[in-house]
Amino acid sequence: MSNTGRDVPTDQIAVESRPLVMSKKVRLVGLIVFLLVGAGLGGWFASDFLTRPKLPSYASGPNKPGSIISAEHVGSYPPFILSMLLSAAGVEQHIAISERPHLYRIRYWSRLADRPIMLSGLVSLPETSSPRGVVVWLHGTNYSRAASVSAPSLNEGVALSGAFAGGGYIYIAPDLPGLGVSTRAQTYLHSPSTIDATLDLLRAAETIGADAGKTWPNDLYVAGFSQGGHATAVISRELEALDQPNWNVRASAAIAGAYDLRNIAFPFALKGGATGHAVYLTLLAQSYADMYGKPVDSLLTPQSTQISDAFVLDKDTDAALKRLPADPRSLFRPDFLAAYDAGQPHWFLEAMQDNSIASWAPRSPYRAYYGEADRDVPPEESIAFARRAQELGGDATAISVGAVDHGVSALAAIPKIRQWFDEIAETETAPD
Repeated sequence: MSNTGRDVPTDQIAVESRPLVMSKKVRLVGLIVFLLVGAGLGGWFASDFLTRPKLPSYASGPNKPGSIISAEHVGSYPPFILSMLLSAAGVEQHIAISERPHLYRIRYWSRLADRPIMLSGLVSLPETSSPRGVVVWLHGTNYSRAASVSAPSLNEGVALSGAFAGGGYIYIAPDLPGLGVSTRAQTYLHSPSTIDATLDLLRAAETIGADAGKTWPNDLYVAGFSQGGHATAVISRELEALDQPNWNVRASAAIAGAYDLRNIAFPFALKGGATGHAVYLTLLAQSYADMYGKPVDSLLTPQSTQISDAFVLDKDTDAALKRLPADPRSLFRPDFLAAYDAGQPHWFLEAMQDNSIASWAPRSPYRAYYGEADRDVPPEESIAFARRAQELGGDATAISVGAVDHGVSALAAIPKIRQWFDEIAETETAPD
């Protein structure tokens, strides 16, 4: 039996980072940032201290979803540093950065399976008192807590704070259960927990914004990459269903999203066309076994179960990764593979179907960006999602960013997304 759902001591959490979205060149700029910090740059720090929002000291209080436990200032970067970071990451198209964002790691209460859980996420505030909108970012696949967005990671934490908060938006990014301060198994591609964690961080962000003297802009822009592409659709659908005036979805943009988990994503990953497929499937098996009350070793082989446990513990993950099989089918027990190949029902397949979002008609405009040479998530996912949404009367468009692979598709799409959000933000909100 695997230790899927239990929390583990924080002293067992590894401290190595595994950023999966941006180029490794971000490490060079990270070093530059470190050296600049070490050198002092007195004027920069004096300005940062004067302009940083003065937030209260939050108490954990009752376990009310969205209530803030703590808000830790984890960075503030001038526009030129952020521009350097995005350039070094491989973002070739210029992104206008005019604001110095202030990054806060938020610890807040949420819920998971109707029980309180402490989670973390990043809230980046622009200096303007009247932000132009709120960008909700859903992160890509990550198996290391040290690389969680709120740490903050250089890529989705610092760099994307520059891309969005640096342009006058409030930028929020949940770590989701199993990352950040949460030491349980990840709830990977699990829609209900993604919704709760994200909406509760939005509630916390409203409080942070008010305490920082910011006018809450009401207009939301939802975006994400890979795992976060799936989450973008899930969150956008939920926000549209809630129809709250302070959470008005203006637009959504997903990059390399996996939507039809059962019929497209899983069969594609099982073929093992990319090195990441064994990681994705291990995390998915661990997640659904945990959330649906099944022992993970009833689905995975004994060796694969040990690897999935290493991901939960975030311990010896390098060694665990090296033990992943080249053929993802080898992750699974023969009885499951036999049922799958024979087209028979199985709880794991049903769980994927439950968490798919292949048939939904967005009311607000939705763009599904994809790379034509993506071997991790097939372009078919974005194309089929948009086509089905249009058939249902929804506003969705699949957009190619060229013959690029999975990671480069994010680098190519992010400037386009920022430009698109800017164009929409400059227009008045359509009347009800």
